[in-house]
Amino acid sequence: MTRRIRRALIWVVSAFCVILIAAFIFIATLDWNKAKPYITAAVSKATGRQFSINGDLKVDLGWNSRVTASEIQFENASWSKHPEMAEVGSFDAEIDVWQLVTKFRLVIPAVTISKPKVILEKRADGAANWEFRAASAVTPVPEKRTEFPIVQKLTIKDGTFL
Repeated sequence: MTRRIRRALIWVVSAFCVILIAAFIFIATLDWNKAKPYITAAVSKATGRQFSINGDLKVDLGWNSRVTASEIQFENASWSKHPEMAEVGSFDAEIDVWQLVTKFRLVIPAVTISKPKVILEKRADGAANWEFRAASAVTPVPEKRTEFPIVQKLTIKDGTFL
């Protein structure tokens, strides 16, 4: 290898490392609350109902990453007497990034939902508030079981289901 090629290779590798470190620092210091409008808009579009995260949204990155959100609300069907179908005090989920990267499988070791209030109801004509008009058009139903996330532990604290 000539001296010129070696220098070029060192510069390319150095530039790549600097970009990688800068991207890591950017993501690690990112204020995830700025992502809330995009998340709420995506969920609202997918379900056809208003979704909001009124509290903090935190993401701790690592091989076992953690997503935490508080004061979550999800709008009820228009025909319901209750304005909210679901309200959650806090939501905390761990995501096994190693499984996602190496096996392309979404494994969630633990989910903790605190103070949920969920109202499930049906009208006389059979329409249910858990049926979403926009969901079937946006999200296809997975054909294989492996396409579903694997939740290893689900904890619900102080919940109310009506």
